[in-house]
Amino acid sequence: MVLTIINLRKQKNKYNMKKIIYLVMMLAIAAFTSCEDVPAPYDDPNNHPKEEDPVDENLILEETFGKGFGSFEVITLEGTPWTINYGTATGTGYDSKTKVNTASKSYLVSGDIDLTGVDQAYIEFEYIFRYKKNDGENKVLITDDYKGDPTTTDWTDITGTLTEGSDWDTFYKYVHIIEQQFLGKNGIRIALYYSGTEKGSRTWEVKNLKIRKGEPEEEPGPELPTDLNGDGTAANPYDVASALKVIQAVGTTGTENDVYVKGTVTEVTEISTQNGNATFLIGDPGSTSTMTIYRAKGLEKADITTNDYVKAGDEVICCGKLVNFKGNTPEMTQGGYIYSLNGKTSEGSGVIADPTGNGTLEDPYNVAAAINFINSLSADVQSDVIYVKGKISKIKEVNTNADYGNATYWISDDGTVTNQLQVYRGYYLKNEKFTDANAIKVGDEVIVCGKVVNFKGNTPEFVDKASYIYSLNGDNGEPKMAGSHDAPLTIAQALAFGDAEQAWVKGYIVGVIDAQNVGHFSYNDSEMENSALPFLMSGVQIQNVYSVEECLVVQTTRGSDIRRNVHPAAQTLGCEVLIYGSLQDYGSGLRALKNTTYAEIISPTGETVSYGAMPE
Repeated sequence: MVLTIINLRKQKNKYNMKKIIYLVMMLAIAAFTSCEDVPAPYDDPNNHPKEEDPVDENLILEETFGKGFGSFEVITLEGTPWTINYGTATGTGYDSKTKVNTASKSYLVSGDIDLTGVDQAYIEFEYIFRYKKNDGENKVLITDDYKGDPTTTDWTDITGTLTEGSDWDTFYKYVHIIEQQFLGKNGIRIALYYSGTEKGSRTWEVKNLKIRKGEPEEEPGPELPTDLNGDGTAANPYDVASALKVIQAVGTTGTENDVYVKGTVTEVTEISTQNGNATFLIGDPGSTSTMTIYRAKGLEKADITTNDYVKAGDEVICCGKLVNFKGNTPEMTQGGYIYSLNGKTSEGSGVIADPTGNGTLEDPYNVAAAINFINSLSADVQSDVIYVKGKISKIKEVNTNADYGNATYWISDDGTVTNQLQVYRGYYLKNEKFTDANAIKVGDEVIVCGKVVNFKGNTPEFVDKASYIYSLNGDNGEPKMAGSHDAPLTIAQALAFGDAEQAWVKGYIVGVIDAQNVGHFSYNDSEMENSALPFLMSGVQIQNVYSVEECLVVQTTRGSDIRRNVHPAAQTLGCEVLIYGSLQDYGSGLRALKNTTYAEIISPTGETVSYGAMPE
């Protein structure tokens, strides 16, 4: 019923009472009539109840992790917890802003799950899993006896194998049929666990986690073409044309398993010795069609450590998963490796050297002996300082940042990747920081000094930032000595010696560098009087000198006693002289004694006159 009220108090129109009464009556009648014509709400044809989505009777648990953890609880033992990131539950100890890894251990534990009356069920979710080679663990766990503390709970590991991805767009699917022992019970819990160290961390993104009754539906795989050369095995690899057909069939989903592809390298687009991988194109002989081998490791899945590891023209067999990346790039994805390079399938000799040495500086361990020693240690117990001699077999990183200045590399007895020992974040000569990224290279012979550890009981290595290179190719970083005051080098010895920071040399003054042609020496009086010109020493008397290449160039310092008194300008031509300085290259194929600070003029009777300060 509609109630209409007319305010008569200020009505200016002159209605008589009858008209007003009549009007009120008519309005009331109209109101009652209207009420009778309106159907009840449940009779309104436009007022149907909203249709709801059909109930999935097989769905037991669902959590998208789109905006939160839902019924899951984050329990962090150390470091960085699980977070919600990009619509996923993300477990990683790596901070992309600071570029720092934090030692972390964190669980993502479900609430109680009721499987009473369920005789078949499975768990599934979508995930991205990256940086598998880094330290840490990633596990899917289940239990029927949760203790309230994940560290004291007896979990069953149902992880299986997680597929490592190569981008942040492609999700893989995890599916696991729940074991019979957990069915028909209430109080079931599942958990996702990740861990990492300060050395490195993996990244795991998970979304759309479900537990469903029944068996998982098998998704039909792509139908592969039948006109293929090879079957994708190591013994009978696909050629590139066949691999391209497979890629066309599998599209952006990619192959589920690794396959082998044989081809010839047509172009190398990148080699990263820091990351230990290479990206290159391969094709079939006589064909212009190519496919990309993306960030592949070397033989035996080892890191690539040299910039010429793989070259155009090399014949390779590569192993990995195939995919049409983003629908426009046929490739073998990251995570693959070179199975064969020009017919070679192994880097190492396969022979482990006999253990030698006792770990001292005088008798350092070889790598075989060092690994035996480290394996005898209890897990994570650091040793005293030892010395190990070997050849650098691969290099992961030389960090020249002033805050770090260390290098991670491996050494072995034969310079191959057979039986390697890791030097983790070690320092350079004299325990100083690295300042040159090219200071070491594969093949260098080193003696490494430091503490060692059997990390986690399964990884022999030098302790983090507790080692340094004592010697590099025979050089220990200390000033190199050549000769002495009482036993100086001859000119011939000095020319053949190489560089030395401290050198004593004895010979005859035979001339000066020709100012117009450094390849010749000069007796010109005006040049002989020019004390700024370097002078020449020979091992024989002046009359027997025929070539400047037989001579050692001597540079003197302006204003020094040596320049004033030993240079031929002081009438010393033909005199025998003993002189102290540093042996270096002069240029133009000549060798020089530079930074001279002391000299003795020797008379024919053996008397000497000295100039400069005698070295300590």
